[in-house]
Amino acid sequence: MVSELERYQGLVHFLGQVLGSNYEVVLHWINQDDSYYIAAIENAEISGRNLNSPITGFALDLIRNKIYQKQDAVVNYKASSDKNQQIQGSTYFIKDDQGVLLGLLCINFNAQPYLAAVDNLINLANLDSLMASVPTVASEHQQQRQVVTNEEVLHSSVEEIIYAVVAPNTLQPGIKLTQDKKIEICRKLNEKGIFKIKGALSKVAEILGTSEPSIYRYLKLINQS
Repeated sequence: MVSELERYQGLVHFLGQVLGSNYEVVLHWINQDDSYYIAAIENAEISGRNLNSPITGFALDLIRNKIYQKQDAVVNYKASSDKNQQIQGSTYFIKDDQGVLLGLLCINFNAQPYLAAVDNLINLANLDSLMASVPTVASEHQQQRQVVTNEEVLHSSVEEIIYAVVAPNTLQPGIKLTQDKKIEICRKLNEKGIFKIKGALSKVAEILGTSEPSIYRYLKLINQS
């Protein structure tokens, strides 16, 4: 019997072929340990990610804020990749019959080629001054559906997400961290849902120069406080 995960992995492959190379299709799935991982990805060259890349901090915020309980999807938000491409993202929440979140199906549209084509047409027709005077108005429907205003960053590694949450100077090589500082860092990462990312705990332990059991102990203290 085909599992729910396998059905969506097949759908990702299908959508990647149908939509074409300007659309990255990503399936984030939840593990038995309540962590998220990329279960399938098509046209990954848009973000440079792969099956070992983490779920984004933006997606973790959607999960932590339980946006999936209020609506089925979040569409047409701004995203960016390491290649500084202009990307439009949309996320569909995959839920079971009881509304429990199983995963996220994300489609990231690389608008760069189309924006460049529009610019070329405007320049070709010498319409620069006319276009500058045309106002841009968001539709009422878009305004009603807007639930988040921050931009999604498509990080390709867990380290990048950790360094995006913790001040870089805090984790510079050679800086000796006290236990209290390590707990403070873990608290900040935990608030952002970073430990929901598959492999994040071991990576945090490596970066902080401590053991995985120590990180588990810090998290227990944090959850008790």
